Amino acid sequence: LPNLMGSKSALPIARLTIGQFLNEWLANEHQQHIAHTTYKRYISLSNNHIAPCIGHIELQKVTPVDIQKVLTTMREAGQSPRSQQQARALLSIALGAAVDKDYIAINPVSKVRNPINKGKEMQPLTSDEVKRLLETYKGTYLSARLHIALLCGLRQGEALGLRWQDIDLESGLIQIRVQIQTINGKRDFIGLKTDRSQRTVALTQSTLEALTSHRILISELKTKAGSSWNEYDLVFPEVDGTPKSSTIDYQSWKR
Repeated sequence: LPNLMGSKSALPIARLTIGQFLNEWLANEHQQHIAHTTYKRYISLSNNHIAPCIGHIELQKVTPVDIQKVLTTMREAGQSPRSQQQARALLSIALGAAVDKDYIAINPVSKVRNPINKGKEMQPLTSDEVKRLLETYKGTYLSARLHIALLCGLRQGEALGLRWQDIDLESGLIQIRVQIQTINGKRDFIGLKTDRSQRTVALTQSTLEALTSHRILISELKTKAGSSWNEYDLVFPEVDGTPKSSTIDYQSWKR
């Protein structure tokens, strides 16, 4: 890139490696704009796949061949096409930021093809299967949870972060405003990934009935727990009122 960039020594990062730049950029800049789970995934990709392969190369000397080497090494190590795509996406965003800062002239990732993901085709439940599932669990603790997932379309984090204050049983509307995620080992409320994720969902009559019955079940849980109850206003809490584990929630679905 000498002819395109002029004197490299004029740049403030003449000896900065791609590994150093990536970690610094992730921690000090990009972390503020992405979900915590995405940040953790990017750190894992950086530490386990990108840095060991090309982390030592100076930022200004990274080429498309180096980027392809990362993807090839991941593929040969048994990493899925999806993981390779995520690594390429991370490098593309990071090196795009380096271009914006005038650290490099061209983003080398633009010349590297995105790995093809030949994943299995999704097999969604049929309408009859949904009806049978809802009928089977009618009147149980899982009934409202299944309604929220199958008929309202809430993602797991959104459902487990749903609070009664977000539901208007009279108007039959739910406001989706927050989600719950595990951050540094603790379940916590965070904002949705994008502003467009915030939305209002209209409830069917059957879902309204399921939620009304569910609220009675939660009241019974509170009474049983007594002073050990932790009030988070959650629709789907643990038996002591605390946020439910996503693993336990998923196990219930699998059963």
